[in-house]
Amino acid sequence: MHWFGANKRSILWSALWVVCLIFYVPFLDDASYASKLLGLSAVALIALAAKYTSGFLHRSGSLFFLIVIMACSIPSLLLSNNWGDGLMVMARFVLVMLLVAVFSLSADVSQLKRYAPKAAAAVLLLFSFWGLVELIIAMDNFILTHKATYSVTASFGHRNLFVQFLVLLMPISAVGLSSGGRWKSISVASLLLALFLVIVLLNRTAWFTLFAYALIVFGSLWFEKENISDQKKNLLKIGAGFSFLSLVLTFLLVDELYTFVHHFETVFDFSEGTSRDRLLLAQRSLELFVQRPFFGIGAGMWNIEIMAYQQEGMLTNAANMFYQRPHNDYLLVLSESGLFAGSAFMALHAVGVFNAFKNWRASNAAFDFAIALTWVGYIIASFTSYPAERAEYMLLFALLLTVSFRTLRVKQVKLWRGSLITVAIVVFTIFILRISGELSFVQAKNAQSDTLWTESITQFSRAENLLFDVDGRSVPVVHQSAISLFKSGEINEAAFGFEKSLNVNPHHPETWNYLGLCAEKNGDLDSALQCFYRAVKYTTSYQEAWLNVASIEYRNGDWRKAMRSFIKADSAQSTTRYRQLGTQLSIDSLNQLIGKVPDRKMMKTLEAFRNTPEWSLSVIKKCALNRISFERQAYIDACFYMLKHCGEYEDCDLVDEIIDQYLPHGKTELNLYEE
Repeated sequence: MHWFGANKRSILWSALWVVCLIFYVPFLDDASYASKLLGLSAVALIALAAKYTSGFLHRSGSLFFLIVIMACSIPSLLLSNNWGDGLMVMARFVLVMLLVAVFSLSADVSQLKRYAPKAAAAVLLLFSFWGLVELIIAMDNFILTHKATYSVTASFGHRNLFVQFLVLLMPISAVGLSSGGRWKSISVASLLLALFLVIVLLNRTAWFTLFAYALIVFGSLWFEKENISDQKKNLLKIGAGFSFLSLVLTFLLVDELYTFVHHFETVFDFSEGTSRDRLLLAQRSLELFVQRPFFGIGAGMWNIEIMAYQQEGMLTNAANMFYQRPHNDYLLVLSESGLFAGSAFMALHAVGVFNAFKNWRASNAAFDFAIALTWVGYIIASFTSYPAERAEYMLLFALLLTVSFRTLRVKQVKLWRGSLITVAIVVFTIFILRISGELSFVQAKNAQSDTLWTESITQFSRAENLLFDVDGRSVPVVHQSAISLFKSGEINEAAFGFEKSLNVNPHHPETWNYLGLCAEKNGDLDSALQCFYRAVKYTTSYQEAWLNVASIEYRNGDWRKAMRSFIKADSAQSTTRYRQLGTQLSIDSLNQLIGKVPDRKMMKTLEAFRNTPEWSLSVIKKCALNRISFERQAYIDACFYMLKHCGEYEDCDLVDEIIDQYLPHGKTELNLYEE
């Protein structure tokens, strides 16, 4: 018991880290973070209610900023149509405040400074080893592909979050290098293993953060170059040497050199891919902020309002995925909660990093330097990811706030302690309800998969009533209930549910598509087409909606309109319905084309395409992919086939004449075809 009394704060801090390590229950597709948040709130509640907090208490200066952020966010919660996620936004800020309060129970942070490097090194080693095991499993015969790296997530739900967190833990873990015994060995092992993973997992933000660390470290050493110890020189040599070896090993493991080099090239390339998407998300988040600058668009509403923008050219254009956040915490708070909350949020980070560098310059201590570096990494992560909602990042953020701001003694101890305990109970209850909602949602989805429609409707209703309005794809829960009604034949009730869903998210293409299906079932084809066209208003390659449009037009006897609609559908998703309708439309189009072709050889080649379903489908798919007319694509495919086999029949001269006749640019047109 004496040992417990002397180490109670270290035990408390260890319990918080253990929660982040193992308290992981993935309920939804995007691995649930609510279980970890619940664990942190439970430990905070126990700590605040413990007897040793009934004496003198201290509060951190950062709590002022956190209280201002929460107070300024209240109007955004009232404006929200998505109360479940809105309350989670508020609860996360409150949880950070509770964690800071727990860390600030005593004004003496010496224990925290002694404990933090050990905890960081241990956690870094465990997470890194976990990630290494996942990497080995993901690789095929020790060949590293870009796709395989996304299988390495530990308990973070996403590779990028995992790798960025490793980078954040590295500076504090490095403080342990100056200690002796096993903790120095743990620090060395954790740093080297984490460094290898950061390099090999191809995360550009993590590379950029390491580069920023290196600039600051070398800059600080430049100013004290005359006093650099041999130990620091040796550590730098080891770090540089191991980084070089990790690069070499990555080059040896990666499937293609382009996979690795391309990631370096795209660090500042915003013309395509996810980098372009991130830039567009940032621009549109600023536009949302400008629309409602003072109180924001509503807490938890970003993932809904962002869908009112054109998605063409983005990864979301096919409507099979949607961004749930702008990957920039500052823009998220600004757009959702407005100018005052956003300004306070940015000020909290700015003052924190300023205080950290000020403390380091005053003390010149390794721990204070590590805190300053970690602040830099945290700000980079806040610009490129979403640490504000993740339990692991929140715990580290609370540590940064506690050691970077001054602590003041609390005079009204009972009032302060009672208020914190009350708030902790409220937050704990919110997380309990959220997890209950997610659990009911999963049970409902399972029942839906098993065609148990009545049970699924009951569970969806229960999930929606427990602070869970919108799922991980921005689809309202009531939409899911309406799907079960639709599948069970309750068309009118389903239509009412989809209309109700549009009150929560008026932009979701899937809801509009289902509403169109309801109208089609009721024989109202005009209303059905209006809904289908609304479904593709922003997601212009949404396959299911375009297939519904094409199907109606085809049944109405207008195969030309049906063809134009089909070509607009996403050709990357080869569903059964897509293949069937595409094959039929292609055959009809080839029949029309064959009738006006005078050359017998061209006609026979097109007939071969028509009589072979796989060939017919390939023509219309490439027509959609290359964004050219069906007629031109059919000629290209036919000419390519004839040219490839003309030597067998010694008629290549005739084929050359046909190519010049049917293709405006001759043989250069054949480059569009990829066999």
